[in-house]
Amino acid sequence: EKLGKILKKYGRVDQLKDKKYTLFSLINYKKGQQNLKIEISKRSIGSSYEIKNYLGIPILAMVKSDIFANKLTALISRKKPANRDIFDTWFMLDNGWEANWKLVEEKTKMNKKAFLDKCINLLENWPLESILEGMGELIDNKTKDWVKKNLIKDTIFLLKVKLQA
Repeated sequence: EKLGKILKKYGRVDQLKDKKYTLFSLINYKKGQQNLKIEISKRSIGSSYEIKNYLGIPILAMVKSDIFANKLTALISRKKPANRDIFDTWFMLDNGWEANWKLVEEKTKMNKKAFLDKCINLLENWPLESILEGMGELIDNKTKDWVKKNLIKDTIFLLKVKLQA
């Protein structure tokens, strides 16, 4: 209820749900722009946070290394794996983000090498025919072509580089 009141100041609230682990909201803040999805976790997952400014609003946001650690663990722990996890993992690796490996190890009970081996194995067996599922509407045609041809192999390569580091 409080979140809905706050969000109404910044745009039209299209969705507001109290889900099992998150408060989920979708707001339309500017006509002609993509909606803004805001998810607030209700769980304490051992991550660190910092204040960021977004649209003039100070927001407590997870630090990059913990975002990356949580994305990596999502890659191997979802009931139904999500292509967006691969894309996000590739993006973070390609942009030189460092993961909080201590957090990865705490969440997965695996050391860095075992974890990365598991990620690589998962991707080597990924069904390529459905690689755009769940993210195709978010990327342009040039990026779609790149995703179909390169996303899996480039992500595997970057994970192997990380394994050697």
